[in-house]
Amino acid sequence: MLDDIVEQAKDDNEDEAIVFLDDDSKGKKNSKKRKRDKIVQTGCKAKMIVKVIDGRWEVIYFVGEHNHPLVDKPCLTKYLRSHQ
Repeated sequence: MLDDIVEQAKDDNEDEAIVFLDDDSKGKKNSKKRKRDKIVQTGCKAKMIVKVIDGRWEVIYFVGEHNHPLVDKPCLTKYLRSHQ
């Protein structure tokens, strides 16, 4: 289609012809983007509450049951709430 327009402009014997091109017609390279690991919220109820009693830390409340597997990649720990 573009070639037809250019040929038509040449056939018109005009001194100046303006051809507008779409950005997609430039043949951009499609860059490959790295696939990122996602952290999904699960609503886990695991919790530990500690308190200083007589100069020592003591556990007041503890729920150790998780409803998800623990983080298997150390590089993902920076997304955890406790590491922010």
